[in-house]
Amino acid sequence: MGKLDFAFFNLINRDKKGLFYQKGFLDRLSPFIFYPRIKNLIQLAPIHCQGCHIVLPLGAGNLQLLEPSKQQIMFQRSCGVARDFNLQAMAVNRSLKDLNLETQGNLPLIYGDEFIKALAYTIIKHSLSRRQISKIVLVGEMPGWADFVLEVSNLQVPVSIQSHCPSRYEIMIYRLMYEKGNVVSNSQINPHKWEKGNLVIIFDSQYHQLSIAIPDVMLIKLTNESQGLSTELETRLQSSQIDPLLCNLAPIMETCLLQQAGFWRPGSEQDIVKGQKIMFQSLADWGHRTAIWDLFLDKVA
Repeated sequence: MGKLDFAFFNLINRDKKGLFYQKGFLDRLSPFIFYPRIKNLIQLAPIHCQGCHIVLPLGAGNLQLLEPSKQQIMFQRSCGVARDFNLQAMAVNRSLKDLNLETQGNLPLIYGDEFIKALAYTIIKHSLSRRQISKIVLVGEMPGWADFVLEVSNLQVPVSIQSHCPSRYEIMIYRLMYEKGNVVSNSQINPHKWEKGNLVIIFDSQYHQLSIAIPDVMLIKLTNESQGLSTELETRLQSSQIDPLLCNLAPIMETCLLQQAGFWRPGSEQDIVKGQKIMFQSLADWGHRTAIWDLFLDKVA
């Protein structure tokens, strides 16, 4: 099979039906019958990476029926496949985050949060260099949101954070405005107030279907369901029988970029995370150095 750069963990797209897949049967028999398997290889020639697609032959609903201890048994076997190839992390379909999968030992699970923030940050800087952007509107939230919002607000363009629960960001907004002097606002999502010259980036899947008819509003969707962001990479996923969606592409890309940047070399984690730049910025810089963002920015243009 040769050297692998990453492993990608997934479930089948649909739950299996029938009496055998009821909770009682699954709890008793799944540890003995359902084993993860390498479905195929994933060739990402544009970024010079090769990985394997590890699939557990159950749907998300089937897995949730299992007792937590049985879920972990099934998942740990999948992690064991990645360890067999001496991989230092495993990419996981973002849509499985709510399952709260855990690993034993030191195998990090990569869901692609840092890659999505790096891509969003790159898109914002790219757009500011080529357009008259009057405001940046960020819809939704991500882990590590405060660091991301700080760096975006440092770009000297007004930023509007719009979410389900604006109150949770009041302290962050206060510090950005009164301690940093940045222009940041906070509100419920309100597309009716988006205006000409706004750059709107949607992170929340709830608003993936949102469309607007406001002239000269630049709308970018970076939700689990997003596709069409990089035709070349998405075509490679599709040829490996993986849905060409951001929920699959983001964790794979983040794992590959971290591996290429030497993140798992001894001491490198400290250099990247505790150094001058936080994780998504380091990924953004690495993407520029390796021209990876060229695979995405043509769509933005």
